[in-house]
Amino acid sequence: GTRYHSRKAVLCTGGLYLHPWLNGILRPCFSYIASIPDQREKNETGDGLGLPNSPNYFTFGFSHDWCNTNGRLRVSGEDHFSALKPPRAELRVKSLADWCYAKYPYLDKKKGYGSWYGVYSETVDYLPLVGRLREDSNVFGLLGCNAWGQTTMTYGAWMLPSLLGYGPPLSSEDQKLADFISPLRFTTTRSKQDKNTAKL
Repeated sequence: GTRYHSRKAVLCTGGLYLHPWLNGILRPCFSYIASIPDQREKNETGDGLGLPNSPNYFTFGFSHDWCNTNGRLRVSGEDHFSALKPPRAELRVKSLADWCYAKYPYLDKKKGYGSWYGVYSETVDYLPLVGRLREDSNVFGLLGCNAWGQTTMTYGAWMLPSLLGYGPPLSSEDQKLADFISPLRFTTTRSKQDKNTAKL
């Protein structure tokens, strides 16, 4: 394989990521998706869809994301169930499909639906991890965006050059936010603890 050397590194993923430094902080969760045949034209808002077709739209109160692509309504949700346990794809995806059939009566149940699931990572306080993972490390994180990556990962990526020392200093307001979502909110004493443990 290829080996790269760098003074600093950024771990960036919205998927499954486990590391001893993040034990008890970052946890893997399942997200499920139902794909239902939907023959509406893209410019139609449909029965209650409410907004034009979007690659990703969040509905408050239901915690579902959906899009209408290539003749199929794809709805994801049933998030936050631990991926340390076996998936319950049949039950979770059926729940999503039933929600779609109830919300959009024009959908034809007889055509059935496709079923998928995947794994993402979320933090215990549902805030992302953006910044240095430990005080004594040059490893930085952009992790745990909790299925809100379009917002949190984008903003975190904008912050990272400054946090790495390669961009202009952050404004005082942005620095307060960076401190708020820093991994060090969990790990301010972890470096010393690890050193003491290593001596045992």
